[in-house]
Amino acid sequence: MKLFAIVCMLLLVSPALHGQEPADSTQATTQQTPHPAQPLLDKALAAFKESDATAAMELFQSAYNQHPDLPPGEVMFARLAYATGNRSSGRTALERAAENHGSDPEVWNMLAELAIGEGRIAEAEVLFEKALELSENYDRNETRKNKLTATAHAGLATIYERRQKWAAAKPHLRAWIELDQRNEAAWNRLAAAHFQLEDYEFAKQTLQNLSTFSKSGVVPEVAMGRMYQADGKHELAKKAMLNAKQARQDDAQTQIAVGLWAMAAGEQQLMQQCVNRAKDLVPDSPAVNAMLGTVKRFEGDSVGAEKIFAELHQQNPASFDATNGLVLSLLSQDTPEKHQLALRHAEVLLKSNSNTKTQKGRAAVATYAWALFRIGKTKEAEQVIRKAILGGEFSPEVGYFAAAIFESVGELDAAKQFAQAALNSSVAFPEEADARALLTRLSK
Repeated sequence: MKLFAIVCMLLLVSPALHGQEPADSTQATTQQTPHPAQPLLDKALAAFKESDATAAMELFQSAYNQHPDLPPGEVMFARLAYATGNRSSGRTALERAAENHGSDPEVWNMLAELAIGEGRIAEAEVLFEKALELSENYDRNETRKNKLTATAHAGLATIYERRQKWAAAKPHLRAWIELDQRNEAAWNRLAAAHFQLEDYEFAKQTLQNLSTFSKSGVVPEVAMGRMYQADGKHELAKKAMLNAKQARQDDAQTQIAVGLWAMAAGEQQLMQQCVNRAKDLVPDSPAVNAMLGTVKRFEGDSVGAEKIFAELHQQNPASFDATNGLVLSLLSQDTPEKHQLALRHAEVLLKSNSNTKTQKGRAAVATYAWALFRIGKTKEAEQVIRKAILGGEFSPEVGYFAAAIFESVGELDAAKQFAQAALNSSVAFPEEADARALLTRLSK
């Protein structure tokens, strides 16, 4: 039944591309009564799994003919084919859908979504515009019409955002919100568009509107602070974060959010204040204690950090943050026995986080490389750190690790490049003084 629920989400609603999150997609498969078409869809899925494409298509078409809230049968078949990796069959079904149901907006929405995924932005724009035009006269089912119209507006907003045409994106974001008033992604993106146009008050008001119903606990001042920081406006970011800290003194999540920002921004005094306040509010929170351990690392108190992370690791050995923090705390000390212990923990961390396509995977690989470096296995460390930095975006701390490792094996140009990049980042890290000393050595 779980597979069927997933398939129903694919068939009954447009996909949540471009940040769109249909409000009723989960309810349609878990909370509400089963869709009347479920028996037919069950049979279609079974036929598809048995590679009987003809029977599956006929059953999907029959479901469409009987239930006006469903997409054309060819579209349902195409979505299922793409979801299961059968792109060729999916494309063929879509071509048939365009021929047999050319007035249905979902055909063109789906073609547009595929075009965006493949980087054909201009083509996607034309297709979304066609879907939007067709949706105006679509009268088969009002609820489905609204969803399809919202999908087209969301898609066009995505295109204009990629082109950084924020003024052009705004009307589509507003239209999307009119059709789906509690879609958090739409509100967040409208706030971002206002921000990019330097309409800061409108951006904040949009976030305040979102906060009245947000399930994710949006704090307008925190969100504004993050946008200011990303835009290089540190003082405005700090002002927004201070406002959030003051206005929500009794909200632990706000204190944690501001503390995390302060940690990344190098505002150690503010970070300490937020951690202390959060500790008062939720003394047993692992997240708060992990932040406290990181504060100790920034202060250079590796022994204190080790104690905190060791307790967190004992409570939850599977915690990435606890294990990674413990390893780095151990490696910051000049004790060979602790380096060996750190290496063992790093090996365990790597086993469960080896995919360098993920942020945690790259961090785990980098931590393991740093452990190898600290026990003197510099050549092995170099081979491992390359996997981390080639895997994708990485933190400035990892950049420093790479710089130190490259220096140790005589790759001085690479070492200088990574040290400079780490220090040029707006994100602070505990070894920043060591990175500066390294860059000074390399620049002589």
